[in-house]
Amino acid sequence: MTGRRTALVATAAMVMATPAAAQTPMSTETYFQHVDRFCLSTGGDPALATAAAEAEGWLPAPQAMVDEIVNPDAPEAEVRLSGPVDAAPARLILTTSPPMAEQGGVKVRVCVVEPAPASAIDEAALSALVEARLGLAAAILPVWTFSGTGPYTDRTELMLGGMEAMADHAATEPVYMLNLMPTDDGTPALGLLRLGR
Repeated sequence: MTGRRTALVATAAMVMATPAAAQTPMSTETYFQHVDRFCLSTGGDPALATAAAEAEGWLPAPQAMVDEIVNPDAPEAEVRLSGPVDAAPARLILTTSPPMAEQGGVKVRVCVVEPAPASAIDEAALSALVEARLGLAAAILPVWTFSGTGPYTDRTELMLGGMEAMADHAATEPVYMLNLMPTDDGTPALGLLRLGR
């Protein structure tokens, strides 16, 4: 993998590792429903994802919480909370990179639903829900790389070809990488990276 792809995955991991207080626990199924509605069904588009979350009563986060997410690789960020801050809710985290000049101007958008640290998320069950939704098996890490909005097309070969191959394809059609990674307390979580215009 190229250094740039490693940096993108590291950015998603950093988003999932941001500090969080004890939250209302989620089941694997409830957690995946949030990921599906806010990230997969919207293609990780920040405007669509925030609208979907707000339609379900999720609230804008305080600016200080948003500022914890912002960094040079992700200068644009949005955070929505499933309840009031003092209730330590689940978080929807959305970031957008600057256009990557060396990759034809494509951007990387990240969409993460951060579950509560005490959530009962089962990694095997979560993987099974992802594979049933996408109709695709995980490639490596585990990562699902695909294009389309259903039916999905497996794009593992682009991931294996590196950032240049993914960026070339993303110039005409977004490429998605759904990563299953642990949060800072080891709870399994999903992060959707969208590479495209």
